[in-house]
Parts: sequence; structure tokens; C-alpha cells
Amino acid sequence: MKHAKLFSITLLGTLLTIGNSTYANTGNINPISNLNEEDFQIELYTTQNMPYKVEVNGSFLSNEATPYLNKNNILMIPLRAVATALDYEVIWDDQLKTVELLKENNKLELIIDQEIQNFSYEFRSGIVYVDIDYIKSKLLASLSISDTGIVSIQEVDQDSEQDVNTETGVITSISTQNDQTTLVEINGFEYGVSLVISDQTQIISEDGKRLTINDLSLGAEIQVEHDLIMTMSIPPMTNAQKIIVNGTVIDQQQGTVGTISEMKIVDEVPQFTVLGQKIGEHGYDEIKLNISETTVIINLEDQKELSFDELSEGTKVYAFFGPRVTKSLPPIGTADVILIER
Repeated sequence: MKHAKLFSITLLGTLLTIGNSTYANTGNINPISNLNEEDFQIELYTTQNMPYKVEVNGSFLSNEATPYLNKNNILMIPLRAVATALDYEVIWDDQLKTVELLKENNKLELIIDQEIQNFSYEFRSGIVYVDIDYIKSKLLASLSISDTGIVSIQEVDQDSEQDVNTETGVITSISTQNDQTTLVEINGFEYGVSLVISDQTQIISEDGKRLTINDLSLGAEIQVEHDLIMTMSIPPMTNAQKIIVNGTVIDQQQGTVGTISEMKIVDEVPQFTVLGQKIGEHGYDEIKLNISETTVIINLEDQKELSFDELSEGTKVYAFFGPRVTKSLPPIGTADVILIER
């Protein structure tokens, strides 16, 4: 699925796809680049090898200033054309090299050759280009990208109360790159969502205590508020705005993702074997797990709770368990949470 990786790169403006894993670059400050036309050789690419086109509120913009992928694989959008189509008054001060955007109570200023936190922009051939996050956050617009390269921008109704999606799920993966970027996946691959965690993401407990990314653990249940804009990849990716950790913070949780290879009753205790790949540093590729009265079994497709009798050999599961396991091969532990994918 080549197009899925492409949109993992472009839609959030700062996402990178590396090998078979998707990461995000969430550096706070993006340097400004003043680029000459002759030095800027970026191939415009979509899944159908067509250049990007922009439509605002259903109308296509002219081709005089088209979007492009810059050298960091960030999709850059022409600011004046989009802002004008969104009914902003655009004022350019050539002497001060400053762009001023005015619309009702929203007043924005962008100064060329000065850094701006959390956003990227470039000045190319007399045109100011900004990244997708700037369009969404500063111009207060929603944005999506089709698999044919059409960037669709819509004015957001400011009277609408809902500007985020809210989901509840179990953390099935946590990945970090270069100690800067963290992706948290909830509810598995097929039915889940990948959440980009940045320094702007608020993480708290149920009682309102402030937490950090280090307090998120595999198998923990969280409620998340995330952007409406999501990539077209599987699972879709989006920015997390707020995370609430339900229940107590889980320490040293471990996991295995794979298929159930054996089910049996041992000393009147239900037990199953999961064969696959470990989740997290301390997981196991194969493990036998006992079912206790506190074990939670959830079907990811409909979020319904199941019983042990409803499991079957060959079912794909995400199994999470605590650090106490036997030293046997495979080790034996007690399942805390079991997520059924198919």
C-alpha cells in the first residue's frame, strides 16, 4: 500500500515513514528556508504521479502557486491563495517582509526570516508557503487529502463546539524515535488509531493529576481527544490533544501480539498460549496465560466484552500481562487484558 505510507508522511506535515514502522517528527521549532527556484528540485508525487491541487470550500485554486513536498517531505501550501479563499485580508509589507492576515477577531502576523514554534514555512519565488498544521491551527480550517492529491480545505464553523474526536481504547503499542517522537497506538492495527504525542499533548489521570508520557503503559485504558484530521493509512494517524488514563497507572506491563495456538484448563484455571511477537522491551514471542476473575477480554471490532469460552484457536489477540511470570519455556503468567482483533 504505497499510498498509505505517502499520506502518513504528508497529512500531519511532520510525519515520517521509516521501513515498516511509522514515526512522527514533532520537533518544536522548524527552521525557515529561503529557497531559490533553481535550487529547489522536489518531485511532486501522489499515488497517481499527479501534482497536488488545492480546493477551498469546494472551489479549486489557480495553478499559479501549487503545493509541493519540501526536502523534509513536508507538504507546503501557498498561504495567500488559501487565506484569501477563506476570506482573510492579506497584507504584504515588502520592506519589512511581513505577512499580515485579518479576519474578524483573528489577526495573524508572519515575519520572514524569523522562526515560529510548531510550524514550518518557506519563502519561494516571492510566495509564502506554510505547512498543513498552520492552515489548520492558525487559519482555523479543516483539511483532508485524497488519494489523487487533492488537498481539500474547509472553513470551520467557529460556533461548533466539537473540534476534536473522542475515543476510548487500550494502548497496544508505544514507539519512540530519537527521544523526541512518540507514537501511541490504541486498539490494535486493524481497528485502532495511532496517536502522535507532542509537548502540547495534555496527559492526566482520572482525578486530574498531571502525568507524562512515561506514565503511559501497554495495556492501559485511556480516553483520548484527538484532531479531526487523520491520515488515510491503516491504522489512521492523528495528533493527540488530551489523554486521560483510566484507573491506576500500570507499571511494567508486558505484551504479546499473535494467535492463540492452544487452549486448555489447567487445575480448573482456563489457560491459552499466544504465539507471535513480543510487545515492548519485556514482552515474549510465546507465552502461556492464565485467565483470572479480573482478566478483561474485549472484541476490538465492537468493543464488547467476551468470555474465555468465546475464544478459539487461531484468533489474533493482543495479550497484556504483568511482570510476574514463571521462568519456564514458554513462561506462564496471568492475563490482565486480552484484545481480540479477528
